[in-house]
Amino acid sequence: VSTATPLAAFIYAWWRLTWFDYSLSFGIAGLILTVLAIFATDHLDRQSSKNPLLARRFEVSGGIYATAAVAALALSVTIMLEKGWLTIALAAMTPALAVIARKRNMKVLGVLAAAMALIVAGRLFFEPRIVGDLRGTMPIFNWLLYGYGLPALALALAASIFRKDRDDFVPDLLEAAAILFVTLLIFLEIRHWLHNGDIYARQFDLVENGLQTTVWIGLSMGLHQIHRNGGRYIPEIAANLLGLLGMSTALLGLLILNNPLFTNDFIGRGVFFNDLLPGYLIPGLLFTLLLWQISGERRRYYVAAIGAGAFALIFTWLSLQLRTQFQHGHLGLFHHTGNPEWYGYSALWLLFGLVLLGIGIVLRRQEVRLASLALIGLVIVKVFLSDMSHLTGIWRALSFMGLGLALVGVGWLYQRIIMPRGVERNGNEDTSGNDGVKE
Repeated sequence: VSTATPLAAFIYAWWRLTWFDYSLSFGIAGLILTVLAIFATDHLDRQSSKNPLLARRFEVSGGIYATAAVAALALSVTIMLEKGWLTIALAAMTPALAVIARKRNMKVLGVLAAAMALIVAGRLFFEPRIVGDLRGTMPIFNWLLYGYGLPALALALAASIFRKDRDDFVPDLLEAAAILFVTLLIFLEIRHWLHNGDIYARQFDLVENGLQTTVWIGLSMGLHQIHRNGGRYIPEIAANLLGLLGMSTALLGLLILNNPLFTNDFIGRGVFFNDLLPGYLIPGLLFTLLLWQISGERRRYYVAAIGAGAFALIFTWLSLQLRTQFQHGHLGLFHHTGNPEWYGYSALWLLFGLVLLGIGIVLRRQEVRLASLALIGLVIVKVFLSDMSHLTGIWRALSFMGLGLALVGVGWLYQRIIMPRGVERNGNEDTSGNDGVKE
C-alpha cells in the first residue's frame, strides 16, 4: 500500500494535469519518490541485519521498496526524457533490476526486467530511427549508435547478471533483445551511411545488398562461436535465423533482383575495385568461412545450403568480373558478347573447377570435388552445345584443346591420387562414400 498508492496517485495527477506530456516538475517529483523509496530500502536492509529472526520479512519488504524505486525512476525519465534518451533510460533499468534481484533474491524483478525489455524493443516498431529527424547524416557516430548500442549493452549486461542465479526465460529474453538491437544497429547504420541519413530510402542496390548479406553471415558466425563457447541456445537460434536471412538475400537479391546482368546498372570501371567486390566476393568469402566453421556441427542440409551459397557467389563474381573487362561497367545480359569473352567463360570456369578439385584433394573433402566435377561438366556442355556453333577460328580450337587437356589431367588425378587413396584405406573397395570408387 505504501508503495503502490503514491505511484498510482502520481500517475493519475500526471495524466490529469499534462495528459501524459513532457513535464520537468513531474519528473522531479518522480525523482523525489525514487529517493524516498531508496531510503526505505536502505533502512529495511539495516533492520534485517540487526534482527536475524525477522531478516526474511525485512528482505521482502526491502525488495518491494527497491522495486518501487526502480518504477518511480522509470516514470521520472519517461516524463523528462524524449526520443532516444527514453529508450536508453528504460533499457538501463534492466541491469539495475538484475543487481537488486540478485541481492534481494526476488525473482519477480526478473519478470519486471523482461517486461521492460519488451517495452524497449516494442518501441522500435513505432520509430526505428529512435530520435526521428534528429539522427544527423554523419556515418556511424550518430544517434543510431547511442539509441541502439547503449540499450544493447544494458540488455546484455542484465542477461549476464540474471544468468548467474537463474536459468529460465528471463536471461534468454534479455539476450535475444540484445541480439536484436545489435543486428538492427548494424543494418540501420549501413542504410544511414549509403542513403545520406535516410533509413527509409526505397533504394536497395547491389552494394547495399552485398553489405547487408555480409552482415547477416558475419553475425551468424559470431553467434555460432558464442553458442560453441557457452552452449546457450538463444545465440544458436539467432545464428541459424541470420544464416537463413543471409542465404535469402543472396539468392533473391544478389543472384536475381540486383544482379547487374538483369538490371544493367553501372558497377564501375575498376578492374578489381568495383561494385562486384562488396556485392559478391566479400559475401562469398564470408559464406566460405561460415561453411568452414559449421562443417560437422550442423545439419547436413544447412551446411550444404551454405556451401552452395559460397560457390554461387564466388562463381558469379568471377563470371561478372570477366564480363566487366569487355563491357566497361554495364553488364546487361543482352549486350553483345564477342568470341574472346565467350571463350573466356569456358577457360575461367574450367580453371575454377580445377582449383576446386585441387582444394578438394588437399582437404579431402568429397563435396568440394563433386562441385568441381559439376562445374567441369557445365564447361563440357557449353563447349559442345555452344562453343561449337558460336566460336569461330582459333577460339573454337582453343576451347576444345583446353577442355581436352583438362579432362586428361582430371582423369590422371583420379587414377593416381583419389582412387588409390580409397583402395589403400578400405582394401579393394571404398565403401565410405568420402573418396575413391563411389565418387
